[in-house]
Amino acid sequence: MSDYVFQNKYGVTGVGKRAVPDQPKEICFIYPDYQEKFRIPDGEQVIVTYPTGKNRAFVCKYIDDEHILVGSRAYHIREYAEHLQKLGAHVYPFPEKRMVWQDIDLDINDWIDDLREEYPDLGEDELIQKMYEINAEYLGDERDNLNIQCGSEIIVFGDIGRWNGRVCGYKIIESGNIRDCLYSDCDMNEWYVDRNGDLCSTQIHHDGRNYLYYRKFKEGLSVDDRDDFLDKFCDGKATQKDIDRVTDKIGTIIAQVYGWEFPTEEKRRIPELDARS
Repeated sequence: MSDYVFQNKYGVTGVGKRAVPDQPKEICFIYPDYQEKFRIPDGEQVIVTYPTGKNRAFVCKYIDDEHILVGSRAYHIREYAEHLQKLGAHVYPFPEKRMVWQDIDLDINDWIDDLREEYPDLGEDELIQKMYEINAEYLGDERDNLNIQCGSEIIVFGDIGRWNGRVCGYKIIESGNIRDCLYSDCDMNEWYVDRNGDLCSTQIHHDGRNYLYYRKFKEGLSVDDRDDFLDKFCDGKATQKDIDRVTDKIGTIIAQVYGWEFPTEEKRRIPELDARS
């Protein structure tokens, strides 16, 4: 039997190699001259940036080696490259993290030129210290940016590293203000929105690392439903379905502040952001 079969999906008719069962499918993005740009797994997302400064995110589907579905429209891979070139737009893999603030991976090489220009009399060790001081001030700026009431209390789910092993737990941020998520007693921290739209944090301390993510309780959730969920979580029996049933993501609210887009999420408007625009 021939290795080639005719396909007709999403309005595209093409010829491609017969798929090997269970073989992962990859989508290839190219330049108009067929030079490969990058690849992503089938079903992953990309970010497209436009000359206007607007960004859009799209879920991409594999059709065959030379055809892809971007959002709801099918393209030949070269056709899509030419389409972007004509628009003056660029496509990139969807980032794993949208960073809000971090001091875990600061690199003096990213700061050194500006610091030397502003502080020419400081030595290298002093410039590194200055980098951390300035970066710490930026955390205050992000708290101001995220001074947003999200409508209900925030629950923080934690995978906590201790000297005697890892434990799971939770805490409640009663204020319901997103800015109050950006506090920590640990030595180094990062807060970011992951590709699923959840606000997450990595926090490093002398005993190990904590991995946190933040949700808000659904508005109108009854006290009994909330208590039943917390009991189930403490017993180690809560599933992701249980968490989704009683909580909502807040990363999608943060995305409105920074202009990030998540194609798999329904856009939510909140009065505080509308009032600022």
